[in-house]
Amino acid sequence: MKYYIYKTTNLINGKIYIGLHKSENIETDKYIGTGWAFTDAVNKYGRENFKREILFEFDTLEEANAKEYELVNEEFVNRDDNYNLRTGGNVGTMSDETKKRLSEALKNSEVRKEMMADPEYRKRISERQKGKSHPWQDKINKNPEKIRKMAEKHRGMKRSEETCNEVQDH
Repeated sequence: MKYYIYKTTNLINGKIYIGLHKSENIETDKYIGTGWAFTDAVNKYGRENFKREILFEFDTLEEANAKEYELVNEEFVNRDDNYNLRTGGNVGTMSDETKKRLSEALKNSEVRKEMMADPEYRKRISERQKGKSHPWQDKINKNPEKIRKMAEKHRGMKRSEETCNEVQDH
């Protein structure tokens, strides 16, 4: 297994994404990147409009992490010419500025809005989440006051017929 640092370039607008990936055969691996902003761009412009190039190759994950950490730093992430939303190297954390940038990217994503408007997509997401517990749910469930406040906030809100039917089915 080899680890490599790659750069994927959007051939239409020139924006780049730098990441780390592992593969047994780098030459045949078709991986070009991940992340909300990057994935939305691939969906918008088409995969054929992105070109990946290998920048560095390593035998160990530790070496690859160190190089990604060096390249995808806070200064790089805050530039406007890339899709990276957080620092690299599995040791970085998001600054408040990066969190704000991520939030705006997700809110303003046309692709995300289109996907959420598709009932089949929402149904698939809902099916994946069934039976899963989330930390915020645990906090709410342990606090009756929060449950009361949420119920009060939602009282009187209009629901779609589809939502009403789903609620009745449960």
